[in-house]
Amino acid sequence: MRERSAIPDPDIDREEEAWWNDNAATIESIWAMSKVVRPAVRSRYLKRARDFFLDGLKERPGRVLEVGCGSGWLSRIIADRERLHVIGLDIAAEQIRLAKENAAAAGLSDVCEYRAQNLADFTVNDAGSVSCVFIHAILHHLSWQEIHSVLGQLKALGAGTKLFVYEPVYLSDPDGGPLPETPEAVAARALAETPLLAAKRFQKMFRPTRDMALVKKVESLAVSAHKLGRILSPKEVVFRESELLGALGEIGEVTERYLCNFTSMSVSQIATTFTSSLLQRLFCATVLKQAQRVDQELFEKNLFPLITRQYAFMGYHCLIR
Repeated sequence: MRERSAIPDPDIDREEEAWWNDNAATIESIWAMSKVVRPAVRSRYLKRARDFFLDGLKERPGRVLEVGCGSGWLSRIIADRERLHVIGLDIAAEQIRLAKENAAAAGLSDVCEYRAQNLADFTVNDAGSVSCVFIHAILHHLSWQEIHSVLGQLKALGAGTKLFVYEPVYLSDPDGGPLPETPEAVAARALAETPLLAAKRFQKMFRPTRDMALVKKVESLAVSAHKLGRILSPKEVVFRESELLGALGEIGEVTERYLCNFTSMSVSQIATTFTSSLLQRLFCATVLKQAQRVDQELFEKNLFPLITRQYAFMGYHCLIR
């Protein structure tokens, strides 16, 4: 397992910023996903996050700070004129340009504000008065010094500020060696593989309708990252769950943890490569729903140590103290 650096490396920081500026459109397609696929794979946990923010909110609209907003697709989902306004920060100027452009196209420029900012220089004074904070898959891009700096700044927002964090984490030891071969483990792995097998059959059946240019771009990025021992971008390092919980525990209390995506992430990224919205809907109604049911069963029965050394995407509710 690749280890997270203790302090920022200016050369890697520049490489990270350039990587995101160069690949903004591709990542927008495969990570933000299509308008059909996105709500199917994201709506469950985003609704829980929004409900968490709105619960007990005295003054509306509340102001939400999104740390590492990317192209702004998440803030456009959770923003609401009457209930929640969003301020988004990101290091990549190209991502911020996309965020502003997309917010304008959606008629949300008045409720979604975006700023290009290096999180290493982030202070709460830049955010204005916010009652909630949204961090979606950004902390694992940072060094430990940057993580503690950002979280420390968030603590300055005051006791009771609500923080939702979505991050890739290992739910089993990534260096734990071979998986067990007990009957329970074999059965659990077979269960975990069923959605992926269904997705492969769907791919084969409808291969001519896939956006192969997008597929090749993503595969090229993945191959390049693998050769360098990376997840994808230069600074990404996945957390052990105990590491992330420890960091959050320094600024507040984690009140809830739940699985957001495991196999459902892999199959949804396949779904978004189909050029036909009808096929995307069919895929989401069948393969993706199966993946979501399997994910939930694997998590509820604590089967991850039996099936994988790979990471899953978890959601955490935290109250800053």
